[in-house]
Amino acid sequence: MKQKKTKTKLYITFISLPKYSYHQMFIVHHLHARI
Repeated sequence: MKQKKTKTKLYITFISLPKYSYHQMFIVHHLHARI
């Protein structure tokens, strides 16, 4: 239940973020995953 609420919050944050900001975060996450 708590996990679902957090997931919903993240989803809302994702919707609120500008596309370029999400793209930047995605690139950073991808680079961290490769290291």
